[in-house]
Amino acid sequence: MRIAMLLLASLVTCNSESTPPPQDQERQLARTPANVTTAAVSAKASEPTHPQQGSWRAAFTATKASVDLPEAAPRYDAWQGDDGSLASGKGEISLSVTPDGGVTGSVSGSLGDMRIQGAVEEGTLRAVVTPTEPQAPQSLSGVLVAVTKGADFIGTLRVSGHHGNVVRKADVKLEKHQ
Repeated sequence: MRIAMLLLASLVTCNSESTPPPQDQERQLARTPANVTTAAVSAKASEPTHPQQGSWRAAFTATKASVDLPEAAPRYDAWQGDDGSLASGKGEISLSVTPDGGVTGSVSGSLGDMRIQGAVEEGTLRAVVTPTEPQAPQSLSGVLVAVTKGADFIGTLRVSGHHGNVVRKADVKLEKHQ
């Protein structure tokens, strides 16, 4: 009981010293400029936006790509067996650039369904492209790199299969979608 009384007394003492009297609080509020509150609201409304912020789309045609290796590098039979028919053809990219330059999106079409995750920095879009079903036998993954040219992003989508035996590329021209 004695400890409880001491704790209660110390709380009352601490509380009374740290809280200014009501008239002091009113004086302090009266000295606070009105524009402090409006500045905080204005700061939220004027959050920075990225110059390429928005939705972007591109149609593409994926084709067989070659892999350049040094002469001394080993050659595998699986690499020679690609006739270019698998995962070649038309597709579409749809992506969004966020206010902070983040990139998310999707790829659909001949390359399969894939996700896009990346960023735009200093006018260059760099993104990783991964399959929505990574365990599928024919799934592909790779990169998308594009630079701003005028109002568009111009670049290349490059993907390959699990074993590197299927390699595809597509030239892309991403246009802003309204």
